[in-house]
Amino acid sequence: MSRRRFPAATPRSPRGPGRARLPRRSQPLTLGVLTALLIGGAVAMMATPPDTPLTPEARISGRPTRITDGDTLRFGAHRLRLSGIDAPEMSTPHGEPARRHLAALVATRGPIACQDQGGRTHGRIVARCRTADGADLETLMVEAGWATDFTRHSHGRHLPAQLRAMLDGKGMWAR
Repeated sequence: MSRRRFPAATPRSPRGPGRARLPRRSQPLTLGVLTALLIGGAVAMMATPPDTPLTPEARISGRPTRITDGDTLRFGAHRLRLSGIDAPEMSTPHGEPARRHLAALVATRGPIACQDQGGRTHGRIVARCRTADGADLETLMVEAGWATDFTRHSHGRHLPAQLRAMLDGKGMWAR
């Protein structure tokens, strides 16, 4: 009578259920794929030109080449975020009207001059901008009701303008 042999039970992985190690022959393949992805990512990053930086003392003036949203301007390679305010995102109902209002201000109030504040947010240069007649562009946006005071960065500089816009029902505060 022959004895029937059953295969030995495989030991459980010390990593827990479902977390077995890869077979040794697939480890070099995985390492090769990861290396290729890292090299490809590095090449893509080097091929994409970064926004041209400004020094904290730098000024940029003229007419923006593009108004991205209610608090972002582009001067060629420079993307500027207006300091101390927050405008509605483009994906919200008030995003497009805020962008249009900023574009109208820039078009009607002459060339603008912006001073780099030294900060960066989402790849944008944080700057304070003034119109040709010396008016603060950020305050104009808040007064019109298309931006809010970003108190953390403005230290409340635009709060009086925001309160007036809210009480008067301007821009996004319209009833």
